[in-house]
Amino acid sequence: VKVLLSKAGLAQYYPLFEKAGYQMLEGNANLTDMQVEQILVDVERQCKARFPMEIRTRLWKAIRHMWFQLSVVDKPFIDRTEVPRLFLPKRDYKQIDWMVKFQDLDPDRQRQVNRTTKMVQTLQGKSMDIVQFEVYKRQQDLWYEFKDMQRSVSEWTHMNAQMMLREDPREEALKLRIRSLIDRAQIKLSERHAVMATQRLIMTILLGIRVV
Repeated sequence: VKVLLSKAGLAQYYPLFEKAGYQMLEGNANLTDMQVEQILVDVERQCKARFPMEIRTRLWKAIRHMWFQLSVVDKPFIDRTEVPRLFLPKRDYKQIDWMVKFQDLDPDRQRQVNRTTKMVQTLQGKSMDIVQFEVYKRQQDLWYEFKDMQRSVSEWTHMNAQMMLREDPREEALKLRIRSLIDRAQIKLSERHAVMATQRLIMTILLGIRVV
């Protein structure tokens, strides 16, 4: 521990670890985040002291990264050309994908847009135009699970029958997901009906008070 802290420029904190009984740490041990956190908590509790946040962060990193600095750890070489480039759009960037078919869009992108058709006047006459709007309001999770299930069922029904198995487990998995989705939807619907009944009761009471 003394060598480890010295390399990190934290040798002045070694007496605290020594007092807490952490003179040595197993060099080949790949400590988890919680194990490193527990070591620091033990040192603080036994020494009745608190590390400053900046020092505590450096101590945590020094102990946690100890395993990665061992020579026995496999470190595959990655060439600079193999690192994928990051695409950082400008602040006013808008994704132009209204010309792509809706079913060809990424599922996550499908949740972010809404398409409608409207009649427009052109030089050749009237025609139907597709208008795409960005969706900034998020629906309930159940709605997106339903759309995902709808897409999965559509892909399954258009799948080549020769690639299916007799009593295919994938079909059973879809049925289980559908049944679970139906049960959860019924629970949500029952809760909604209860809320609506309460609202109607409140409206009736308020209307009676107003009449009186």
